[in-house]
Amino acid sequence: MKKRNGRDILAATAQKKEHTHSFHLNIARWRQFRTPCTLSWSVARFLASSRPHIPEIRGIYVFTVRLEPSELPTHGMILYMGITGNKSSATLRSRFSQYLQGQRRLDERPKVLDMLLRFKGHLFFNFVPIPDPAINLEALETEFLDAVDPPINERDFSGEYGRTRRSAW
Repeated sequence: MKKRNGRDILAATAQKKEHTHSFHLNIARWRQFRTPCTLSWSVARFLASSRPHIPEIRGIYVFTVRLEPSELPTHGMILYMGITGNKSSATLRSRFSQYLQGQRRLDERPKVLDMLLRFKGHLFFNFVPIPDPAINLEALETEFLDAVDPPINERDFSGEYGRTRRSAW
């Protein structure tokens, strides 16, 4: 094996840092997560060809990343979570389309754009239609975010958890 010099090690370190992402795993918060309705998740690859399979209804959605197919066991991570249609007429499909269009716009939120570009081909759009307007999607979103703490989300956490999250470094 060839011995590496200092510059090789620095280059390898920079590459590792570039591909390192933090995930928060809090089992206690996961166990506390409760929803006012049953969440029956559906999933589609995040590709334009999947758009017709996304329903035109309000709901919640999650972007996950996973390698598929892979020789490794099935695994992935939740990167981002959102809601649609709580205070607007937006649907899961229209939000899916906005993210597809966002890949072409460099003025989008940098972390979301980075997610869309960096994990292209390995992103999945997971969704739950929630047609019942009595279900407060914003409250559900806050509970979900506090339990899972997706690395791309920056707001909509509860006040207590959001402050804790911002102060942790």
